[in-house]
Amino acid sequence: MDLLELGFRTLDEWSVFFRTMRPGIESQRAQAMDRIAIQGLHDPYLGLVTPDRIELDSARLRESLIAHSCTSRTRAILHVLRTYACGREKSLRVFASERLSPFAQRLRSIFPRFTGSEYLPLASDRRAHPRVMHQDVQALSFSDDSFDIYVSCEVLEHVPDMDRAISEAARILKPGGLFVGTVPFNMRGTERTIKRAWARTAWSIWRRRNITAIRHVRTRAAWSSPYPVGTSYRTLKGRALKTPACALSCQAILAF
Repeated sequence: MDLLELGFRTLDEWSVFFRTMRPGIESQRAQAMDRIAIQGLHDPYLGLVTPDRIELDSARLRESLIAHSCTSRTRAILHVLRTYACGREKSLRVFASERLSPFAQRLRSIFPRFTGSEYLPLASDRRAHPRVMHQDVQALSFSDDSFDIYVSCEVLEHVPDMDRAISEAARILKPGGLFVGTVPFNMRGTERTIKRAWARTAWSIWRRRNITAIRHVRTRAAWSSPYPVGTSYRTLKGRALKTPACALSCQAILAF
């Protein structure tokens, strides 16, 4: 297995790498796709996945390379979790801000002490999913130091107060705990935040151009970029950290 894993702690670090290494990244991407088509890829927990079991869309690799309920993005998360767990999967308490997704089911199969939730603010939502826990990531109901791992996939960009959500993540994690998550990321190396709607109160949303999402931090380039490699970090804010862990955005780690 070949593993290409890159980490960047600032946007400037990523920008320098992207400008200088872009031709090489494109070449590695093409080589990786060729090898995956012939040899398959490596799942962090299940090992080799043969090509006939992989769903591939070369135009959107971040959400493609689907196998065993994982995309390249969520498989990158599993790689980080396996490295951190180091054989302790049965004892670690894991929280994810998703419960109904295929990836949430995969996490449950790996971590017996898994807890998942969905954002179900309306009574009608909760009636539709009576067995699913409702949680607002800005005001989690869990006590301090409750979990070893917190997984957040494509959630923070929808939250009105992201710093509050990050502070809550730090609060419910045990000392030395890990927060790992993904958010849309502009691979072109320029920083841009687009706020498409904002909350006036807890129960009302100002809408703009018929966009109902509370908050998005994304750019078009983040969705169309063909590059599967890149990792960006965002330091936890709003609360003194009890852990050296950072909020980790795994764009993808190709393992094949």
